[in-house]
Amino acid sequence: MRRAALIASGLVLTASLSAGFARSILGETTVAVAATNDSTRETVASIQFQRPSTWVAQHFGTYCRRVGPGVVVSNVRRHFRHPVISNGCTNNWILAGLPRDYVLIDVSEFAFPIGQPPKAMFPLSLSRFRRARPSGCRCAYWETSFSATRREYEIRVWIGTKASRTQRRAVENLIASIKPR
Repeated sequence: MRRAALIASGLVLTASLSAGFARSILGETTVAVAATNDSTRETVASIQFQRPSTWVAQHFGTYCRRVGPGVVVSNVRRHFRHPVISNGCTNNWILAGLPRDYVLIDVSEFAFPIGQPPKAMFPLSLSRFRRARPSGCRCAYWETSFSATRREYEIRVWIGTKASRTQRRAVENLIASIKPR
């Protein structure tokens, strides 16, 4: 039933999946895949970007301060989940068990409790993101927030310690491709 629900929800776009890939997308295994020059367009609310076609996109809806759609893009074929906490919610992802060459990019429409983030200066660059570390986690990441097309967005990027130059360049290209649609 779970596999059928994933297929029906559009997370798995191909009808002819191998059993290994289906197990990977369900989180039973984690396999990092290489970036290619082929790309696929993704859309989140009123922005769009290009991701390597070999990387997986997992779309999600509202959650915590996410007030609109979002997408997690990764070179790891796995269903990402949020940790369960007893006194509220978190926008962090469970990263345990990922290979050391993973990359994970979270692009989401977001509601900021105080103030509005600055207007985006396109193209975006990872070098202008700030470094962050969630409490209780050794998983540092880069983040930025911005407003565009009358909406607010947050982008967070995790890069494993063994990610290749090609994977890092693919992350940079994805970030630079973000633009209003």
